[in-house]
Amino acid sequence: MPVQQRGRTLVPPELADHVRAVAFDADAGRLEFVPDAPSCGKKLRWSGPK
Repeated sequence: MPVQQRGRTLVPPELADHVRAVAFDADAGRLEFVPDAPSCGKKLRWSGPK
């Protein structure tokens, strides 16, 4: 399964219905998400790696 399709499994469960994976940078190992609302984007940033 492509990484972008697995995006829902890579975010906290409470955000899975509010974000979608849009791009994957294999060189950087980074998957980019777009939130459906600004508040979801803020929660996603707070749940990212430290």
